[in-house]
Amino acid sequence: MQPTPQAPSPTAAQVIAQRGHHGTLGAIAFMPDGHSLLSAGEDGLIKRWDLASKRLIDTLHAHAGGVSVLSISADGQRLLSGSSEGPALLWDTATWRVLHTFESQSLRAAAISGDAKRVLLSGWQEPTRAFDPTTGQALATWPHTLSAIAFLPDSRYALVGVLNTTRGRGGGGGASGGVHLLDLESPEEPVLLFATPDRKPVTAIALAPHHKWVASLHDEPVARLWDLDTKAPLAVLEGHTRPIKSVTFSPDGSTALTGAADGLRLWRLPDGAPLAHFGEYLDLATFSPDGAQILAGNFWLQLWDRATQTKTHDFERNMDEWQGLALVPGTHLMLVSNRQGELLAWDLATGSLAKRIPVGSMAKVLEVSPDGRYVFLGDTEGILWDLKEERELWRFQTSNQVRGASFSPDGETLMAVVHGALELRSVETGELLQRIESVAWPTSVRFLPNGEGYLAGGNRLKISRWRNPEEMLWSSEEWYEADHLEISADSRRALVGRYAPPLALWDVAEGRESLVFEMPLSMMHGVSAHFSPDTKLVLAGANEMGPALFDAETGKVLRPLEGAGRSRGLAFTPSGQLAASIGKDAALHLWRVADGRLVARFLTLDDKEWVVLTTEGPVNASPGAWDHLHVRVEEQLQTMAAWRQRLFDPAAVARILGEAPSP
Repeated sequence: MQPTPQAPSPTAAQVIAQRGHHGTLGAIAFMPDGHSLLSAGEDGLIKRWDLASKRLIDTLHAHAGGVSVLSISADGQRLLSGSSEGPALLWDTATWRVLHTFESQSLRAAAISGDAKRVLLSGWQEPTRAFDPTTGQALATWPHTLSAIAFLPDSRYALVGVLNTTRGRGGGGGASGGVHLLDLESPEEPVLLFATPDRKPVTAIALAPHHKWVASLHDEPVARLWDLDTKAPLAVLEGHTRPIKSVTFSPDGSTALTGAADGLRLWRLPDGAPLAHFGEYLDLATFSPDGAQILAGNFWLQLWDRATQTKTHDFERNMDEWQGLALVPGTHLMLVSNRQGELLAWDLATGSLAKRIPVGSMAKVLEVSPDGRYVFLGDTEGILWDLKEERELWRFQTSNQVRGASFSPDGETLMAVVHGALELRSVETGELLQRIESVAWPTSVRFLPNGEGYLAGGNRLKISRWRNPEEMLWSSEEWYEADHLEISADSRRALVGRYAPPLALWDVAEGRESLVFEMPLSMMHGVSAHFSPDTKLVLAGANEMGPALFDAETGKVLRPLEGAGRSRGLAFTPSGQLAASIGKDAALHLWRVADGRLVARFLTLDDKEWVVLTTEGPVNASPGAWDHLHVRVEEQLQTMAAWRQRLFDPAAVARILGEAPSP
């Protein structure tokens, strides 16, 4: 029975949509108190689940890249999360705020000690570093790459897997197959404790609760068990047919648990005798603090009963995927393409889902005609859809992928990037008017709003401006692969997304680079950018970085827009007061441009239900959406029954968004 809310204000209640991860899981963990659990995935999210009710407590928009590390201190007060595509974050689990950010561009392994006195992390392109979790200051470095970390009770020492060494100790140079001991207060290289056959690198290490046994994995179908005191092998856990991805000990130390694509296995210790084999495709697995339950996952997150080896719960997943984002000119409709082959038309003025348009194909490329009448969808085929009459006009197939498209200013023609060429088609009939091969392997194209030609980018050296397919006005002098092009309304400036530097501003008339934006060089893929309606700001993001606002004159970062992770689509709202982005969580995020604060999230809950959640509290939702929602007040989860009347306020949602209705 759920307690009745004690009359807090609506803003004290956070509405939670019961949605899981999109994509595979990267890490899972129980909190030490046994009341909740954590999951993290390739969507960059960390989710907190209540163990008793199986409800989602919260979603932390933690990392732009997939999360592969969840390391918790013994008292549960600190959490270290990490992604191979960005920094490691240290969280205060009382407030769930980030205390410190430990920069990394290629994280391979990371952990926090049980006493929370040390953080250790290692990456492919950087030395191994130890930090003080209290101050965030670096304490020591080693010129190694570590593949696995397990702290001993004394946080001075850690068991590690070493992928390379520099002076020969611990197995010599190159990959060192074995478990090593690293002294965090010494500059010396790790000392080899247990050597493995064929020098196979260590992929994971687990320490038994009594600290006497160590288990190691080596990208093979067996796990190896060692005695830490005698340095002798205890057992080889054999039985899996696929490489083991995770290994852990039961709280009482009597049993080992391994996870692989062929399922979970329990092993008696210390002799390693097999006890049980159950489940499938469960790479990740861990025991609950009381040892009674097993949390496992790969694509699905599941709970299993240890004694009976029966599955007791499947946690919800987010099966949707959104690609492409486009604003319909002259309206407040924002279009999103989903994996069900629909266009979702979100009304930004009312904060509601206006319609679902069944176009029959998911599209990464969405381009709306200047008059707002047509939308072109491009992926493995090209489709032109009439938004007014809600019907398909034409489509074409391609042996490759449509990488970009642009309508001419008069709306009569469409130019698409298709399989090594630019194709010019009639909007009215879809007829191929011309196949243009003057641009070598084009990757992007954009008509100039003033009608004076177009810009094209290609991955064979050049970005160029053309008056027409036969007349080139200028071309870049150096290699300049341009994946993204956006031109200002006055046709004077162009945003060019590329490699190193990721985003630059070009003078269209002179054909020269005039400005480079302050973006990390590691942000190398999927860069996109848009001018604000007054062209004073630039909204930009990428696969490896969440969206941020930039000064269009200086290229300097004004403010990052937190809480979206990777950007799969960007746009300004018609008023220019809000910035929009699609996150990997298949939600449309809206931020206030003035201060960068999140205003609202638009999301679908199944094939027909939707909800708009504002950070101020009011909610707008379809009638059936309430079955997918609950409320959190502090750490207490409550049903929507007592809250629906207070939180359902479409008028307040519209006021918060502040976008005037279309004329």
